[in-house]
Amino acid sequence: YLWLVGIDANDAGYLVAGTFFSITAIVFRRASVLASFFDVKPTLEGPSEYPFSTRLGAGKRFLARRNILLEVNPATDYERLIIDFAKEVISTKHILFTFTSRGSPIYRILSETHDVIGTLRFFILTDKVSYPKPTEGQLNEIMVPQHDNSILLDVLDKTLKSTPDTPIAILFDSITDMILSIGLEKTYNFLKQANEIVNDPRATSLFIINEPAHDDKTMTLIRSLFPNHLSYTDAGLKATKQV
Repeated sequence: YLWLVGIDANDAGYLVAGTFFSITAIVFRRASVLASFFDVKPTLEGPSEYPFSTRLGAGKRFLARRNILLEVNPATDYERLIIDFAKEVISTKHILFTFTSRGSPIYRILSETHDVIGTLRFFILTDKVSYPKPTEGQLNEIMVPQHDNSILLDVLDKTLKSTPDTPIAILFDSITDMILSIGLEKTYNFLKQANEIVNDPRATSLFIINEPAHDDKTMTLIRSLFPNHLSYTDAGLKATKQV
């Protein structure tokens, strides 16, 4: 048929093969980029620090292997609390992966202090990509589609599986933004599956929610997903539920 319409079969074969190899090259290039993103070692220099646990009045091992819902009020200096969280997990030889948006106060303050804190990795939530894509000029950032829960869950799963021998810390900023973006039902389903993924003996996770932005029904629903609850207000940091 190709010959009848004036197209040489060999040329068509080369075209198909060329297209295939181009696609394959893109796939392998993306895989290579992601592999290098995960190829990171814990910060080994310096003593362990426990500023987050100290704020809470808890023991040094409080954060270890815990999955935590952190309720904050944006009118407070909660960004400083997140710095303490980052310091503690990194100094205790975890690798910290942060899901956040570029306009977030958390992204800004962690970016400004990463040279002091240690090694950081960012997953930038954005509507500008439809698949994980490296941020140009930023080796420690991967852009991920903020509205695609299946990809976000896959990225989270790969994060745990790509570092099998190293303690991991996950910081998710924020549940409130996700609810406003995709709705409560989809956010609930995402968090339910995400909690199953981070239920790993190597993992510590902190999910942030802007408590004043939600009604009691929403907060009750979100709280039901997490075994540990912390609240940060002007009065300081306190545990409202822990196991």
